[in-house]
Amino acid sequence: MIQAISIDLSSVPRRITGAGRYGVEFAKAAQRRAEEFGIDLTAIVAKGEARRIGELTGTRTRELVPSNRVSRLLYEKAVLGRVLSRSRFKLHHGIHYTMPRGFSGKIVVTVHDTTLIDHPEWHERSKVAFFSREIAHAAKFADGIIFPSHFVAERFRALFGQSQPHQVIPHGVRTVTPPDGFDIASVVGKEAAEAGYLLFCGTIEPRKNLERIVEAYVKARSQRYLVLVGLKGWNMDNFANLISSAVNSERIKVLGFVDDATLASLYQHAFCTLYPSLEEGFGLPGLEALAYGSPLITSKDSAMAEYAFDGVKLVDPNSVDEIADAIAGVSDEKMERLRLSKLGRERSLAYNWENSGLAHLDFYRRILES
Repeated sequence: MIQAISIDLSSVPRRITGAGRYGVEFAKAAQRRAEEFGIDLTAIVAKGEARRIGELTGTRTRELVPSNRVSRLLYEKAVLGRVLSRSRFKLHHGIHYTMPRGFSGKIVVTVHDTTLIDHPEWHERSKVAFFSREIAHAAKFADGIIFPSHFVAERFRALFGQSQPHQVIPHGVRTVTPPDGFDIASVVGKEAAEAGYLLFCGTIEPRKNLERIVEAYVKARSQRYLVLVGLKGWNMDNFANLISSAVNSERIKVLGFVDDATLASLYQHAFCTLYPSLEEGFGLPGLEALAYGSPLITSKDSAMAEYAFDGVKLVDPNSVDEIADAIAGVSDEKMERLRLSKLGRERSLAYNWENSGLAHLDFYRRILES
Protein backbone atom coordinates (compact mmCIF):
# COMPACT_ATOMS: atom_id res chain seq x y z
CA MET A 1 0.00 0.00 0.00
CA ILE A 2 1.31 3.45 -0.96
CA GLN A 3 1.56 5.91 1.92
CA ALA A 4 1.19 9.63 1.12
CA ILE A 5 3.72 11.88 2.87
CA SER A 6 4.02 15.66 2.78
CA ILE A 7 7.28 17.57 3.25
CA ASP A 8 7.10 21.25 4.16
CA LEU A 9 9.41 23.06 1.73
CA SER A 10 7.54 26.36 1.98
CA SER A 11 10.48 28.12 3.65
CA VAL A 12 13.08 27.33 0.95
CA PRO A 13 14.38 30.77 -0.16
CA ARG A 14 15.39 31.91 -3.63
CA ARG A 15 19.02 32.11 -2.51
CA ILE A 16 19.42 28.63 -1.12
CA THR A 17 21.61 28.17 1.96
CA GLY A 18 21.54 26.19 5.20
CA ALA A 19 18.20 24.59 6.01
CA GLY A 20 16.94 25.39 2.51
CA ARG A 21 19.79 23.41 0.98
CA TYR A 22 19.00 20.54 3.35
CA GLY A 23 15.32 20.51 2.37
CA VAL A 24 15.93 20.60 -1.37
CA GLU A 25 18.72 18.04 -1.47
CA PHE A 26 17.29 15.36 0.83
CA ALA A 27 13.84 15.69 -0.78
CA LYS A 28 15.34 15.28 -4.25
CA ALA A 29 17.28 12.18 -3.14
CA ALA A 30 14.26 10.74 -1.30
CA GLN A 31 11.99 11.25 -4.30
CA ARG A 32 14.26 9.10 -6.46
CA ARG A 33 13.85 6.11 -4.11
CA ALA A 34 10.41 6.72 -2.52
CA GLU A 35 8.58 4.08 -4.55
CA GLU A 36 10.85 1.36 -3.13
CA PHE A 37 9.54 2.26 0.33
CA GLY A 38 5.89 2.39 -0.71
CA ILE A 39 5.91 6.16 -0.22
CA ASP A 40 4.45 8.94 -2.35
CA LEU A 41 6.05 12.33 -1.61
CA THR A 42 4.48 15.75 -2.02
CA ALA A 43 6.25 19.02 -1.27
CA ILE A 44 4.10 21.65 0.43
CA VAL A 45 5.19 25.02 -0.97
CA ALA A 46 4.28 28.69 -0.79
CA LYS A 47 2.05 30.39 -3.35
CA GLY A 48 3.87 30.86 -6.64
CA GLU A 49 6.63 28.38 -5.77
CA ALA A 50 5.32 25.11 -7.24
CA ARG A 51 7.34 25.23 -10.45
CA ARG A 52 10.63 26.28 -8.81
CA ILE A 53 10.52 23.70 -6.01
CA GLY A 54 9.20 21.01 -8.34
CA GLU A 55 12.11 21.52 -10.71
CA LEU A 56 14.62 21.56 -7.84
CA THR A 57 13.37 18.40 -6.16
CA GLY A 58 11.48 16.38 -8.76
CA THR A 59 8.58 16.03 -6.32
CA ARG A 60 4.89 16.68 -6.78
CA THR A 61 4.08 20.08 -5.25
CA ARG A 62 1.03 21.71 -3.68
CA GLU A 63 0.79 25.46 -3.15
CA LEU A 64 -0.97 25.63 0.18
CA VAL A 65 0.61 28.37 2.26
CA PRO A 66 1.08 32.15 1.97
CA SER A 67 4.44 33.43 0.72
CA ASN A 68 4.81 35.97 3.54
CA ARG A 69 6.80 34.38 6.39
CA VAL A 70 4.58 35.52 9.26
CA SER A 71 1.39 34.57 7.42
CA ARG A 72 2.94 31.24 6.45
CA LEU A 73 3.79 30.34 10.05
CA LEU A 74 0.35 31.39 11.28
CA TYR A 75 -1.32 29.36 8.51
CA GLU A 76 0.75 26.32 9.45
CA LYS A 77 -0.31 26.59 13.06
CA ALA A 78 -4.01 27.26 12.49
CA VAL A 79 -5.03 25.73 9.16
CA LEU A 80 -2.48 23.45 7.49
CA GLY A 81 -3.04 20.42 9.72
CA ARG A 82 -6.72 20.17 8.80
CA VAL A 83 -5.97 20.65 5.09
CA LEU A 84 -3.37 17.86 5.15
CA SER A 85 -5.77 15.57 7.02
CA ARG A 86 -8.50 16.09 4.41
CA SER A 87 -5.91 15.33 1.72
CA ARG A 88 -5.28 11.95 3.39
CA PHE A 89 -1.59 12.39 4.06
CA LYS A 90 -0.39 9.78 6.55
CA LEU A 91 2.75 11.63 7.67
CA HIS A 92 3.96 15.21 7.53
CA HIS A 93 7.60 16.33 7.87
CA GLY A 94 8.32 19.81 9.16
CA ILE A 95 11.90 20.46 8.06
CA HIS A 96 12.53 23.58 10.13
CA TYR A 97 11.51 23.14 13.80
CA THR A 98 7.76 23.65 13.29
CA MET A 99 4.73 21.38 12.96
CA PRO A 100 1.05 21.93 12.07
CA ARG A 101 -1.62 21.62 14.74
CA GLY A 102 -4.69 19.45 14.26
CA PHE A 103 -3.14 16.97 11.83
CA SER A 104 -4.59 13.46 12.09
CA GLY A 105 -1.50 11.65 10.80
CA LYS A 106 2.05 11.19 12.10
CA ILE A 107 4.42 14.13 12.37
CA VAL A 108 8.22 14.23 12.01
CA VAL A 109 10.18 17.41 12.77
CA THR A 110 13.80 18.29 12.01
CA VAL A 111 15.51 20.18 14.84
CA HIS A 112 18.64 21.74 13.33
CA ASP A 113 20.11 23.05 16.58
CA THR A 114 19.12 24.29 20.03
CA THR A 115 20.88 27.66 19.99
CA LEU A 116 17.55 29.49 20.01
CA ILE A 117 17.16 28.14 23.55
CA ASP A 118 20.77 27.82 24.68
CA HIS A 119 21.99 31.12 23.21
CA PRO A 120 19.07 33.46 22.48
CA GLU A 121 21.53 36.36 22.22
CA TRP A 122 22.66 34.95 18.87
CA HIS A 123 19.23 35.39 17.29
CA GLU A 124 16.54 37.98 16.66
CA ARG A 125 14.14 38.26 19.59
CA SER A 126 11.09 37.51 17.46
CA LYS A 127 12.65 34.27 16.21
CA VAL A 128 13.71 33.25 19.71
CA ALA A 129 10.20 33.76 21.10
CA PHE A 130 8.51 31.81 18.31
CA PHE A 131 10.92 29.00 17.49
CA SER A 132 11.92 28.15 21.07
CA ARG A 133 8.21 27.47 21.75
CA GLU A 134 7.96 25.43 18.55
CA ILE A 135 10.96 23.29 19.50
CA ALA A 136 9.43 22.62 22.92
CA HIS A 137 6.10 21.76 21.26
CA ALA A 138 7.80 19.34 18.86
CA ALA A 139 9.65 17.74 21.77
CA LYS A 140 6.30 17.00 23.39
CA PHE A 141 3.99 16.20 20.48
CA ALA A 142 5.96 15.13 17.38
CA ASP A 143 5.98 11.41 16.61
CA GLY A 144 9.64 11.51 15.58
CA ILE A 145 12.56 13.94 15.63
CA ILE A 146 15.43 14.18 13.13
CA PHE A 147 18.76 15.76 14.08
CA PRO A 148 21.64 16.59 11.70
CA SER A 149 24.35 15.64 14.21
CA HIS A 150 24.94 13.78 17.47
CA PHE A 151 25.94 17.12 18.98
CA VAL A 152 22.40 18.48 18.50
CA ALA A 153 20.77 15.22 19.62
CA GLU A 154 22.68 15.34 22.90
CA ARG A 155 21.77 18.99 23.53
CA PHE A 156 18.11 18.23 22.76
CA ARG A 157 18.05 15.29 25.17
CA ALA A 158 19.65 17.44 27.87
CA LEU A 159 16.87 20.00 27.47
CA PHE A 160 13.82 17.78 26.93
CA GLY A 161 14.73 14.17 27.56
CA GLN A 162 13.81 11.77 24.77
CA SER A 163 10.55 9.88 24.71
CA GLN A 164 9.67 9.70 21.02
CA PRO A 165 11.75 7.98 18.29
CA HIS A 166 14.61 10.04 16.94
CA GLN A 167 17.27 9.71 14.27
CA VAL A 168 20.58 11.44 13.58
CA ILE A 169 20.76 11.92 9.80
CA PRO A 170 23.85 13.88 8.70
CA HIS A 171 23.63 16.24 5.76
CA GLY A 172 25.23 15.37 2.47
CA VAL A 173 27.44 17.50 0.30
CA ARG A 174 26.91 18.37 -3.35
CA THR A 175 29.84 19.51 -5.46
CA VAL A 176 29.65 21.31 -8.77
CA THR A 177 32.27 21.91 -11.45
CA PRO A 178 33.02 25.54 -12.36
CA PRO A 179 32.73 26.25 -16.09
CA ASP A 180 35.80 25.84 -18.25
CA GLY A 181 38.01 28.89 -18.16
CA PHE A 182 36.58 30.19 -14.89
CA ASP A 183 39.07 32.76 -13.59
CA ILE A 184 39.20 33.08 -9.80
CA ALA A 185 40.94 36.44 -10.18
CA SER A 186 37.72 37.82 -11.65
CA VAL A 187 36.06 37.10 -8.31
CA VAL A 188 38.68 37.90 -5.66
CA GLY A 189 40.92 40.23 -7.68
CA LYS A 190 44.33 39.68 -9.23
CA GLU A 191 46.29 40.47 -6.06
CA ALA A 192 44.32 38.04 -3.87
CA ALA A 193 44.51 35.33 -6.51
CA GLU A 194 48.30 35.68 -6.71
CA ALA A 195 48.94 36.03 -2.97
CA GLY A 196 46.42 33.38 -1.97
CA TYR A 197 43.46 33.84 0.35
CA LEU A 198 41.75 32.42 3.43
CA LEU A 199 38.04 31.77 2.90
CA PHE A 200 35.04 32.11 5.19
CA CYS A 201 31.60 31.03 3.95
CA GLY A 202 28.43 31.49 5.99
CA THR A 203 25.72 33.94 6.98
CA ILE A 204 27.17 37.16 8.40
CA GLU A 205 25.74 36.94 11.91
CA PRO A 206 27.02 36.80 15.52
CA ARG A 207 27.34 33.06 16.00
CA LYS A 208 29.62 32.73 12.96
CA ASN A 209 32.34 34.33 15.09
CA LEU A 210 33.47 36.84 12.49
CA GLU A 211 34.87 39.34 15.01
CA ARG A 212 37.33 36.74 16.30
CA ILE A 213 38.06 35.50 12.78
CA VAL A 214 39.08 38.99 11.68
CA GLU A 215 41.03 39.59 14.88
CA ALA A 216 42.84 36.25 14.50
CA TYR A 217 43.60 36.99 10.85
CA VAL A 218 45.21 40.30 11.85
CA LYS A 219 47.11 38.68 14.72
CA ALA A 220 48.46 35.89 12.51
CA ARG A 221 50.02 38.55 10.24
CA SER A 222 49.12 36.46 7.25
CA GLN A 223 50.44 37.64 3.90
CA ARG A 224 47.34 36.24 2.28
CA TYR A 225 43.99 37.89 1.79
CA LEU A 226 40.82 37.13 3.75
CA VAL A 227 37.70 36.54 1.62
CA LEU A 228 34.29 36.54 3.32
CA VAL A 229 31.33 35.01 1.49
CA GLY A 230 27.70 34.92 2.60
CA LEU A 231 24.41 36.72 3.01
CA LYS A 232 24.23 39.43 5.63
CA GLY A 233 22.23 38.25 8.62
CA TRP A 234 21.10 40.18 11.67
CA ASN A 235 22.85 42.29 14.34
CA MET A 236 25.94 42.95 12.22
CA ASP A 237 25.49 46.68 11.73
CA ASN A 238 29.05 47.17 12.95
CA PHE A 239 30.39 44.69 10.40
CA ALA A 240 31.67 47.36 8.01
CA ASN A 241 33.43 49.11 10.92
CA LEU A 242 34.93 45.77 11.99
CA ILE A 243 36.50 45.36 8.57
CA SER A 244 37.57 48.96 8.04
CA SER A 245 39.24 49.15 11.47
CA ALA A 246 41.49 46.15 10.78
CA VAL A 247 45.09 47.21 10.22
CA ASN A 248 45.19 45.29 6.94
CA SER A 249 41.61 46.07 5.88
CA GLU A 250 42.67 46.47 2.25
CA ARG A 251 43.38 42.70 2.23
CA ILE A 252 39.89 41.75 3.44
CA LYS A 253 37.30 41.23 0.72
CA VAL A 254 33.56 40.89 1.39
CA LEU A 255 31.80 39.22 -1.56
CA GLY A 256 28.29 38.62 -0.23
CA PHE A 257 26.23 35.77 -1.71
CA VAL A 258 27.77 33.93 -4.68
CA ASP A 259 26.36 31.23 -6.95
CA ASP A 260 27.30 27.56 -6.60
CA ALA A 261 29.89 27.54 -9.39
CA THR A 262 31.68 30.58 -7.98
CA LEU A 263 31.63 29.12 -4.46
CA ALA A 264 33.08 25.85 -5.77
CA SER A 265 35.98 27.72 -7.35
CA LEU A 266 36.52 29.77 -4.18
CA TYR A 267 36.84 26.58 -2.11
CA GLN A 268 39.12 24.92 -4.65
CA HIS A 269 41.57 27.82 -4.76
CA ALA A 270 41.49 28.76 -1.06
CA PHE A 271 44.70 28.46 0.95
CA CYS A 272 42.40 27.23 3.72
CA THR A 273 38.79 27.62 4.89
CA LEU A 274 38.00 29.23 8.23
CA TYR A 275 34.88 27.97 9.98
CA PRO A 276 35.42 28.33 13.76
CA SER A 277 31.72 29.01 14.36
CA LEU A 278 30.55 29.35 17.95
CA GLU A 279 27.96 26.60 17.40
CA GLU A 280 26.26 24.85 14.50
CA GLY A 281 23.77 22.06 14.05
CA PHE A 282 25.92 20.56 11.32
CA GLY A 283 28.18 23.17 9.71
CA LEU A 284 27.72 22.44 6.01
CA PRO A 285 30.37 24.96 4.80
CA GLY A 286 33.06 23.01 6.66
CA LEU A 287 32.09 19.78 4.91
CA GLU A 288 31.91 21.60 1.58
CA ALA A 289 35.48 22.81 2.14
CA LEU A 290 36.66 19.22 2.61
CA ALA A 291 34.74 18.04 -0.45
CA TYR A 292 36.51 20.62 -2.59
CA GLY A 293 39.91 19.80 -1.11
CA SER A 294 40.39 22.90 1.03
CA PRO A 295 42.30 22.61 4.34
CA LEU A 296 39.88 23.39 7.18
CA ILE A 297 40.10 25.24 10.49
CA THR A 298 36.96 24.68 12.57
CA SER A 299 35.67 24.33 16.13
CA LYS A 300 36.46 21.51 18.51
CA ASP A 301 33.69 19.99 20.63
CA SER A 302 31.22 20.88 17.89
CA ALA A 303 29.03 19.30 15.23
CA MET A 304 31.84 20.01 12.74
CA ALA A 305 34.23 17.84 14.73
CA GLU A 306 32.04 14.84 13.84
CA TYR A 307 33.19 14.94 10.22
CA ALA A 308 36.72 16.14 10.93
CA PHE A 309 39.83 13.97 10.59
CA ASP A 310 43.45 14.28 11.68
CA GLY A 311 44.23 16.85 9.00
CA VAL A 312 41.53 19.27 10.17
CA LYS A 313 42.71 21.91 12.64
CA LEU A 314 40.27 22.01 15.57
CA VAL A 315 40.36 25.15 17.70
CA ASP A 316 38.55 26.72 20.62
CA PRO A 317 36.28 29.20 18.77
CA ASN A 318 36.44 31.56 21.75
CA SER A 319 40.23 31.78 21.55
CA VAL A 320 41.63 34.33 19.10
CA ASP A 321 45.10 32.97 19.84
CA GLU A 322 44.17 29.41 18.85
CA ILE A 323 42.53 30.56 15.62
CA ALA A 324 45.54 32.76 14.80
CA ASP A 325 47.99 29.94 15.55
CA ALA A 326 45.99 27.61 13.30
CA ILE A 327 46.09 30.15 10.47
CA ALA A 328 49.83 30.58 10.88
CA GLY A 329 50.31 26.81 11.01
CA VAL A 330 48.65 25.91 7.71
CA SER A 331 51.35 24.26 5.65
CA ASP A 332 52.86 25.91 2.57
CA GLU A 333 54.47 22.62 1.55
CA LYS A 334 52.91 21.41 -1.68
CA MET A 335 52.94 17.67 -0.96
CA GLU A 336 51.41 18.13 2.49
CA ARG A 337 48.64 20.28 1.05
CA LEU A 338 47.95 17.68 -1.64
CA ARG A 339 47.82 14.97 1.03
CA LEU A 340 45.35 16.92 3.15
CA SER A 341 43.26 17.77 0.11
CA LYS A 342 43.02 14.09 -0.84
CA LEU A 343 42.11 13.05 2.71
CA GLY A 344 39.47 15.75 2.96
CA ARG A 345 37.83 14.69 -0.29
CA GLU A 346 37.85 11.05 0.83
CA ARG A 347 36.36 11.95 4.20
CA SER A 348 33.53 13.90 2.58
CA LEU A 349 32.49 10.89 0.47
CA ALA A 350 30.82 9.36 3.52
CA TYR A 351 28.38 12.28 3.54
CA ASN A 352 26.08 12.30 0.54
CA TRP A 353 22.48 13.28 -0.07
CA GLU A 354 21.61 9.85 -1.44
CA ASN A 355 22.29 8.32 1.97
CA SER A 356 20.44 11.18 3.63
CA GLY A 357 17.38 10.66 1.44
CA LEU A 358 17.33 6.93 2.12
CA ALA A 359 17.69 7.50 5.87
CA HIS A 360 14.73 9.88 5.81
CA LEU A 361 12.58 7.36 3.93
CA ASP A 362 13.54 4.62 6.37
CA PHE A 363 12.67 6.85 9.33
CA TYR A 364 9.31 7.76 7.79
CA ARG A 365 8.49 4.07 7.39
CA ARG A 366 9.54 3.39 10.96
CA ILE A 367 7.24 6.14 12.26
CA LEU A 368 4.33 5.02 10.08
CA GLU A 369 4.64 1.50 11.44
CA SER A 370 4.87 2.59 15.09
